[in-house]
Amino acid sequence: MLTFAEGTQAPFGVGDYISLTAGGQSYYNFTHQQVASVDTSSGINGYFQGRITVSYNSTGIVTAFSSTDATAVISQKISAFGSGAGGVLYYQQVQITNQA
Repeated sequence: MLTFAEGTQAPFGVGDYISLTAGGQSYYNFTHQQVASVDTSSGINGYFQGRITVSYNSTGIVTAFSSTDATAVISQKISAFGSGAGGVLYYQQVQITNQA
């Protein structure tokens, strides 16, 4: 579960894919993992921040998370298949509003 700074919202929605980079704790880094849930309710178990759950198995990490410069970004993967040289791939990112 990722908790965002108090007063901010999670910029990701359920079904988005994200990548995380944790400064000084690279064993927490992951790429292209799906957001399973977003919790924006206030006062749940003492938390007043946006929180998201990511489909990522971190059970092998026994060190407490203490990075102060972690970055979570939206992740996209694209692929193309073709034969021969000189092919061109065009793609467009679409932003969906009001997810959270």
